[in-house]
Formats: sequence, structure tokens, C-alpha cells
Amino acid sequence: MSQVALVPLLAWVAALACWGIALWRAPRPLLRWFVLDRALRYVFIFPLGLLGIWAFIGHVMFPAQSAAAIGWPPSPFQFEVGYANLGLGLASLYAAFTTFYARVAVAIAASCFLVGAGIGHVHDIMAYTT
Repeated sequence: MSQVALVPLLAWVAALACWGIALWRAPRPLLRWFVLDRALRYVFIFPLGLLGIWAFIGHVMFPAQSAAAIGWPPSPFQFEVGYANLGLGLASLYAAFTTFYARVAVAIAASCFLVGAGIGHVHDIMAYTT
């Protein structure tokens, strides 16, 4: 496993660590809304926000290496995917510090994009891997 492949895992570790610290420092008793709010905030900051920006950098600034990492040839489509990732990353960072409704809107967009991309990746793995 390359060091770059560890970045998504580290983003989730950072989100869980920050969530744990926020809960540890919070006044007692812990309210359910606070626990959920902080969990969502750190997921929107790290796995969605910062990883979205990281994916933008990879797809737009290092397209050959990014494509090779997933076993695809470089494609002009990476430019579009990169900017979609940038949009989701920035929107996620915005939503992390605003209202619940902003988070819902970003979650819907991120879910559609990421589930669709995941289905495409699984299909390609099953169809083209021996």
C-alpha cells in the first residue's frame, strides 16, 4: 500500500479523534444533538472537505499519477472530476460550520457523486480485473 493510499484512512482517523476530543471536553451531560452535530462536523471537515480538496489536487495537478493509482489511463475527464471534488470539498467545509440544512444539502450531493463513482469503480474492477 502506498503512502498516498493512507490519506483517506488518516482523514477518518482525524475525524474520529477530533470527535472524541470534542466529546471529552464537552459539558456533561452530553446531549444527543451535540454528539451528532460534532460527528457530522468532523466528517464534513476531514473525509468530505479536506479529502475533496485532496482529490481535486490529485486529479487536476497530477492526473497521470492519479489515474495510475487506480489502474486507469489518464483522461481529460479527470479535470471535470477534480473540479467536482473541489466543489464538494469546499461546500463540505462551509457546511461543517453552518446549519443542519446546509449539511443535508451537501450530504445529498456528496452521496450521489460518491455512490455513483463507487459503483463505477466496482464495475470496472469486476469487468476488467482478471
